[in-house]
Amino acid sequence: MTPQLKLQSNGRYWCACWRSADGKRQRRSLGSKATVPRGAAEAALFRLQARLIHHPVVMPSQSCTLQRWEITYFALRPDISKGTAALHARTFRYLMDRMGHDASLAAIGKGHAAAWRAWLYTQGIGEQTICCHVRNAKTIFSWAIDSGLIDQNPFSKLVGTPPRIDTSRRDRLDRAMIDTLLCSIYTTKNWELYKLVAICAFAGLRLSEALRIEWDDIQADRLVVRTGKTERRVVRLESEVSLVLGFYTPVNLSAILVNLTPSQADKSIRKAFIAAGVSWRRPFQALRDWRDVTWREKYPAWVVCSWMGHSDKVSREYYLSVPKEHYDETPAS
Repeated sequence: MTPQLKLQSNGRYWCACWRSADGKRQRRSLGSKATVPRGAAEAALFRLQARLIHHPVVMPSQSCTLQRWEITYFALRPDISKGTAALHARTFRYLMDRMGHDASLAAIGKGHAAAWRAWLYTQGIGEQTICCHVRNAKTIFSWAIDSGLIDQNPFSKLVGTPPRIDTSRRDRLDRAMIDTLLCSIYTTKNWELYKLVAICAFAGLRLSEALRIEWDDIQADRLVVRTGKTERRVVRLESEVSLVLGFYTPVNLSAILVNLTPSQADKSIRKAFIAAGVSWRRPFQALRDWRDVTWREKYPAWVVCSWMGHSDKVSREYYLSVPKEHYDETPAS
C-alpha cells in the first residue's frame, strides 16, 4: 500500500512525511524554505506521491536488490537536480557492474565496498572521479539506512575526499601563451574554437558552461552564464571577448554561440595547443586557472569567486599559485 504523504516544515526546510508499513516515521527533504516557496514544495510533494504509486517504497521485510533500490531511491529524491541524478545513476551502474544487479543491499559489506573502490581503478577512472562515486555511494546507502533496509553503511569508512593538489609546483599559462594559442587557431580559420577559447580564457568559463552560451546572454559589459535550469551567474566581459565576438553578426540571438560538442572541442583544442607549441594535460582547466589568478591580482577575492562560480576555499586549493612572472620581476630599490 502506498503511504499518504504530508507536507511539514522542519525549521528551514520543507519535508515530506509519512508512516511506513511497520509504523516507522519517514521523512524526505523537499528543499530550503529560503529558495523553495510553499507552492513549489506542494508540487514536489505531489510528484513524490505520484512516483511512490508507480514505484512503491521497498519495506524492510522485503529483500532489496541494487536494481530495485535504484528505482526506489530516485522515486524518493525529487530534491536533486538532473545533473546530480545522472551522477548517482552512473554510480549505481558501477555498483551493479561490479556486484551484480541482483546483489542484496544487506549482503554488501565493508570488504565488498573496498573491493569496489579498488575495481574502479582498473576501469581507467581517476582518483578525483572515484572519490566522487564513493561520496555518491555513501549517500545512496545512507538513504537505505533511513528507509530501514540496512543497519550500517558499508561505504562509511572509504576515503571520499580527493588528495589536495599542490598548486605551488604547477606551471601556469601566461598572456604570451594565450596570445600564441589564439593566433595559431586564427591561422587555421577554426572560428568556433576561436570563440570558445576566447570566452574560456577571458571569462573563466568551464567548458560545459561555454557550450551553453547563447548570443542573447552577451550584454555590453557582462556575460550571463547558465549553470542549471534556473541558476544564473553574471561574469565580467573583458574587452578581448568583445573584440573577438565583434566580428560576428548572429542571425538568431537565441542561437548557441559555439557550435561544437564537448568531444569536438576537446580534440580541437589539444591539436591547437600542440600546433602552438604549448603542452597541457587539461587545456580548458589551464585557461580557467589563468583567468582566476589574473582577476585576483586586480579585484577582491569575493568578486572573483562570484564571477568564477566557486568558493574561495576551492580557488585556493585548486587554482591559485604564484605566477612565474613574479619570480622574474626585479625588486624595487
